[in-house]
Amino acid sequence: MLRRDLWQLFHDLSASGVTLIVSSHVMDEAKRCDQLVLLRDGAILAQGSPPELRGRTGVDDLEDVFLRLVDSGPPGGQLEASARA
Repeated sequence: MLRRDLWQLFHDLSASGVTLIVSSHVMDEAKRCDQLVLLRDGAILAQGSPPELRGRTGVDDLEDVFLRLVDSGPPGGQLEASARA
């Protein structure tokens, strides 16, 4: 199965009400998801939609979003406040 076909299947399943959890370190794949949870050393750095995370960090590329969050995150990988609730 081609990657393109796999992502079409994911979108079709999502449109039918199925919840999917995709784990990937490839930001090209992450941008295809509705919601992201960005992790570093097992701790949540941030969560939200790709546009929300881009807006929060002020950068367009999701790889740069992740790097900005890593660089600005608190030492020890403290959980984001919204992730603790």
